[in-house]
Amino acid sequence: KAIQAGIANWDYADPLGDLKPTALKQNDKVWFDDELPVGAKAQGNGPNPWKFVTAPKHPVFSGKVSTVRTGKGITQHFFTGA
Repeated sequence: KAIQAGIANWDYADPLGDLKPTALKQNDKVWFDDELPVGAKAQGNGPNPWKFVTAPKHPVFSGKVSTVRTGKGITQHFFTGA
């Protein structure tokens, strides 16, 4: 009952008012090129948590290599220490 009473007195004002939000734009960000940053420790799970590949067999957005990841279920690769 206390929650319902609190909600009944809540006055929400949308910060955008009647303005319509602008369309979102997709952007790609390059965080590092060709190798991990200095001091980085590669981490992850799966059979190949960090596998660097080259063009033209694989897409490379920037630099000379990109990374790919394979595995069953949910896998991840990341780095620490940079």
